[in-house]
Amino acid sequence: MRVQALTPDGSLVDDFVIRRGQRMLDVQNAPSPAATSSLVIAQMIVDEAEVQFAL
Repeated sequence: MRVQALTPDGSLVDDFVIRRGQRMLDVQNAPSPAATSSLVIAQMIVDEAEVQFAL
């Protein structure tokens, strides 16, 4: 069984999602194929953190 994220209208989310909170970033819906792009995802998280947390 594999859990898959859905949009509010019930459509499947095909890619990972980065949600922003006041003091956190949450990577959601990162299925195992995301491991092949893990360095790209990591760079996106760093970029988001720099903006979100004024680093």
